[in-house]
Amino acid sequence: MHDHPKASWKSGQAAGCDFCNLVTLVIQHASTQHRLKSIDMPTFNEHGDKIDTNISVWWGRKFDRFVLTIGYFTPIKKGENTTYTITACPEKKTWLLEAQSAKLTDRSSPAAINLIQWWLEDCKKRHTSCTRATDGFMPSRLLKISDGMVKLELDIQTTEPYVALSHCWGPTKPIKLLENNLQAFQQGISETNLPRTFREAVKTSQRLGYEYIWIDSLCIIQDSDLDWKQQSSFMASVYGNAALVLAASSSRSSEDGFLRRTKDNSALDHLPGITETCIKLRRRGRSRRIERSVQLRLEILRSHRGPLDDRAWAYQEEAVAKRYLSFGNLEMMWCCTEAIHSEFGSHSSQHVEAYMRMKLTTLFTSITDPRSLGTYWRRTIVFMYSCRKLTYQCDILVALSAIAQAFHFKANLTYLAGLWKEDLLRGLSWYNKRRSASQQQYCPSWSWTSVGGTSQYYDYFGSLNDDSEPCAVVVQAGTSPATTNIFGPVSDGLVVLRGPSAMATLKLNTTGEILQATSETFNGVWSQFYKLSLQGGVYQDTPLVKTSVLLRDGTREISARRLAFGESIQAQDDLQTLENQTTNVWILPLHFVSDGSEIRLQILVLGRDEMDPDRFQRLGLISQRVRIEGKDKIDTFHKVMQREMVCREFTIV
Repeated sequence: MHDHPKASWKSGQAAGCDFCNLVTLVIQHASTQHRLKSIDMPTFNEHGDKIDTNISVWWGRKFDRFVLTIGYFTPIKKGENTTYTITACPEKKTWLLEAQSAKLTDRSSPAAINLIQWWLEDCKKRHTSCTRATDGFMPSRLLKISDGMVKLELDIQTTEPYVALSHCWGPTKPIKLLENNLQAFQQGISETNLPRTFREAVKTSQRLGYEYIWIDSLCIIQDSDLDWKQQSSFMASVYGNAALVLAASSSRSSEDGFLRRTKDNSALDHLPGITETCIKLRRRGRSRRIERSVQLRLEILRSHRGPLDDRAWAYQEEAVAKRYLSFGNLEMMWCCTEAIHSEFGSHSSQHVEAYMRMKLTTLFTSITDPRSLGTYWRRTIVFMYSCRKLTYQCDILVALSAIAQAFHFKANLTYLAGLWKEDLLRGLSWYNKRRSASQQQYCPSWSWTSVGGTSQYYDYFGSLNDDSEPCAVVVQAGTSPATTNIFGPVSDGLVVLRGPSAMATLKLNTTGEILQATSETFNGVWSQFYKLSLQGGVYQDTPLVKTSVLLRDGTREISARRLAFGESIQAQDDLQTLENQTTNVWILPLHFVSDGSEIRLQILVLGRDEMDPDRFQRLGLISQRVRIEGKDKIDTFHKVMQREMVCREFTIV
């Protein structure tokens, strides 16, 4: 990018600067196209008194593609704020941007199949990581494609390339494999009896030269709990060994299909003075009138995304696939381990690192040490997965098991119901953004999988590899798998921690807002360093209710517990009496992290288990942040906390 102090872009254009020429043409053309009033060309001088200009190359929202954004706006008093987005590929390759190509409106056309075939063949020829040898795995059942029908074949002895379908079932349940139609499916299923999404997946696979396809509802016996548990444990292998995964991203159900015609609503407009092969301006998005100003935001849309990408199951299906072809709302998108292609252009892997990290093979190449992988799991996998939807919440662990299995084999970590034993203290420091969810009955309370909604971790001073100082010690941790899939659902699990702790008073409310906790013991620790008491907000895992727990000595302790699965808070005591009630809870510092001038301390909030008073249930998290300058003060704080607070052992279930 050229800097022309005290000179306009127009002057740069006259001087022969290609970039200034680009800026000038875009602004002139956009002003005419969108009927903006005549404006002076902006200067690249921050002190210019007429128009400011901001030019940047950035990564599109939701990892779509690189775009060049030229934003310019008049002073506020003039009330105009306009942003334009272009993509470019000049002949001199000055910018790492690419020209747009015409969008296909018919995905079943020969042109569309030819484009997919080109992506596929290019990948096979040039991408060594995509053509890696498979482990010889074959699904126990596959559908063989023949003219007008598919036949279910069992235990194929040879290794055959196959396609796997990723799709939304939707409210209308698709045709299913059952125990009583297994033999009939082996005789053949007419394509006319398949829902539209299945028919189109079969037809696309056949046109691409594949004889076999795997579709979950037709290859797993849906009324056999045993078969479902066995087959679901192989999801990493099914999707990871598929030659291609077809994703019906734009379809809400199996009846929608994904080859329907699409509208080209992204009107391509040629810039004057620039050849067609170099620059095209595309308006993407809708104009919005905000107050008195006109805002034309040409944002990158989630063009290759759709309803499927909100589903939890689809997250691992995409992550483990070596080749993934998404039929999105606006365009087709190809993603393999070395490149991304779309109808609007192609991008090499160096340009798409953020998106490609979702592909596990690429992730494991760029991040190799177990600690960093644990951090990536907490910061990215947990957040991206937990914000997606599940029809059956009991699937929360099995729908993540393929990714968990891949992490385990790469880093040799011990999996514990969504957490890793080797990273447990940091892993326990999650908090739930949506506190209206009830506890799920399938997971231990210390796991983020025990609550619905999006779970996440604090970003410690912007550091990915957050080096923290432990306050507690992991004495024991383990789970009992409920099936043969050791990365799937669990029947029980416990974590035993030992560390400095204190009793605290927790004030309840019925609004789901952040609760307030106070502890005289903990305040004594804080007061030696900073005039701050533990008035910290408790991020409650679920709505909490008051409970009375019978202790071993015959006395009772008024504590709090999570709202049980399927329980309504209205069924508790009168809301007026419940509001602002105080209960006794325990606080257990897990670890703290520091940047040298301040620390952030992560504290578990625990309540006694009603069934066993010697055990505890996780209730929430406190994240206490305070300025304590100097490493010596931080070290002293740690020692004082160990001295002033009683060391106890907690068994958390």
